[in-house]
Amino acid sequence: MWIWSRYVDPCTRTDHIENEMNPWDIQMDCLVEAYLYYRHCSSEDGMPNCNGIPAPSPSNDTQRALVYHGYIGCVPVYPTIAISLCTLDAYRQMHRVCPSFGFQAQCRALCFLHDIPYRPYLTMQLSSAFNIYLEILQRVDQCLRTALKRDTPNWCLLNSCPACFYKLNDEPKLEFEWLVSVDGNNSLKRWDLTIYGTNAQLDSQKAHSDFWVDPESVDKFSGEVRSQAVSVD
Repeated sequence: MWIWSRYVDPCTRTDHIENEMNPWDIQMDCLVEAYLYYRHCSSEDGMPNCNGIPAPSPSNDTQRALVYHGYIGCVPVYPTIAISLCTLDAYRQMHRVCPSFGFQAQCRALCFLHDIPYRPYLTMQLSSAFNIYLEILQRVDQCLRTALKRDTPNWCLLNSCPACFYKLNDEPKLEFEWLVSVDGNNSLKRWDLTIYGTNAQLDSQKAHSDFWVDPESVDKFSGEVRSQAVSVD
């Protein structure tokens, strides 16, 4: 008698994310270089001027060749589906003005345009390509901030509002120099999966933003409120 058992994947969600992102991280610098070259050769119609574009070497350069010509593969190695940078940029702008416009709606629209049946895995591939596109843009912005000397700590806080933070010589001191509104992170606490009775999933991906303060920086001030309360008492 044969007994069939269902295969149980031993990998966790964290393992799947790491296995997906590690190959991208290895070639990210080359992709950023290829993207900058593509934008430099762009003919303003979404297509690059291929004159003078160097031919990539045949080994391990498939993604770089795709980005050179305005596309991003949906997987880091041996891609069979690629999405144009113009499509990804158009979706980025549409999502900014309409956050409810998700990947599935965009993917279905692309399937209609190309006269192919919709499959759920296409949405996952679109999501992967879009994440890599955002990572490339973030690294380009980081290069610009470094070149403009705007990558120092607290630069955004010190220069985001000239009316509040730019001081003149002999400027009279105001009773309230600037106002701050804080919500107590009540909305952010909803990200903690333990609230819903599930185990929190580890994710090594880091947010690239001056507005996002990591837990280690916040924990440095964990004892200040308690010490001040004791001193007042």
